[in-house]
Amino acid sequence: MHEYFHSISLPYCRQEQWIVEGSATWYSLYFDEYGIDIQNYLYNHLDEFDLNNTDFEHVEKYIVSLNREIDYAVDKINLLNLFVYEKNLYNPSTSYAAAASFIGFLISQYGEETIQNYLFSHNDDFINLDKPYEELIIEWKNYIKINYSSYG
Repeated sequence: MHEYFHSISLPYCRQEQWIVEGSATWYSLYFDEYGIDIQNYLYNHLDEFDLNNTDFEHVEKYIVSLNREIDYAVDKINLLNLFVYEKNLYNPSTSYAAAASFIGFLISQYGEETIQNYLFSHNDDFINLDKPYEELIIEWKNYIKINYSSYG
């Protein structure tokens, strides 16, 4: 789904790497039903895999807070943000997960239509955001740290 999204959006998408990869990652979270099924299985059967358990402490604490199994269709944004927090991925230009998390944050703050207009335009300024990119990054990092540190 990620690569398919590239094939239909690349001619229209701004060419900054965080936008190209972040938007493909963000939208594939919603439309990749096979991926959602795989993630449900993986997150709900972590004990079956030979993994470094410290990499999933945040997920285990999150599951305890839910008092239910992971439903990736519902929990995907929190799991993405937990991953960003746990791995200190605060540069959207160097991580697909960070880029998708940042896009999700922007959508939550400004609405999907506004952010889509930015992602798929060639205007050099953020449309209707009235804040510079650097300030938005700081706000996003603070949001992640405040909302996900209790799981880490």
